[in-house]
Amino acid sequence: MTFLLSIEELNALHEELGVLEKRLKSQESITNEERLYYIRHFWEQMRNSKTMSDLELNQCYKKILDSIIWKREDNGPPSIEINFL
Repeated sequence: MTFLLSIEELNALHEELGVLEKRLKSQESITNEERLYYIRHFWEQMRNSKTMSDLELNQCYKKILDSIIWKREDNGPPSIEINFL
């Protein structure tokens, strides 16, 4: 059985594999207790978000987000997948 893939298809698969590997490593390395800590900490910081700079807000979001995946097929609207800790 032979499969022929274009460079674009191969690159897309390689990128998707990288995202999945990163997500797996991230999820394996963090405990549920740590997840809860980060989520609670995030909510506490959001309560004070009016006094936070854009950089501080960005760092806060990065602590609870694992990845954001944008996919667009043809010229349709993009689908967005947001993965948390």
